[in-house]
Amino acid sequence: METMLIGVKQSQKELLDKFQALKLNVIEPLREQLSKLNAASIQAKTSPAFYAQRIAPWTKMNSIIPYHSALLNIGGGLSYSTGVFTAPVKGVYFFSFSAVKQWGTHETVVQLLHNTEVVTSKRVSCGSDLHGVDNWLPLDIQAILPLELGDTVAVYLLSGAIYDVESSSDFAKVTSFSGFLIEGQ
Repeated sequence: METMLIGVKQSQKELLDKFQALKLNVIEPLREQLSKLNAASIQAKTSPAFYAQRIAPWTKMNSIIPYHSALLNIGGGLSYSTGVFTAPVKGVYFFSFSAVKQWGTHETVVQLLHNTEVVTSKRVSCGSDLHGVDNWLPLDIQAILPLELGDTVAVYLLSGAIYDVESSSDFAKVTSFSGFLIEGQ
């Protein structure tokens, strides 16, 4: 009987050791994966959206336009200091850029870039009077783009300059860049 009891205790210990190994090698990794999937599900349910503004003119031609503040940056896709939006999820997005051509410049051209490719551009120019009333011209671009995870979108100043008043007043902020996910995939 004692031999049988020792055998049962030995079997019980072996089963407990096997359970601990199973827990360590299978159950815990499955729990970690489930936790990651839950976090990804929560993130995917939050639609990325951003809205950024400048508070000063931008005159650096052949460069991406940066912003001074991101008033909204759901999903964290926009780096306002670089002006680059990086898609945090795959899907179809809407983008909009608005600005005013800098007074005293003949022509201003802005381009919307998807990764490094030009999607669309806007060119505005004034007549020969660089200091006339007709020199304050609006610049605006809108686009709907299918993006893969990690794709980038930015606004590029090809030539000229964009206007903004160097002020923290809400009325002075005339340059903005915004975007949002229309449909995730």
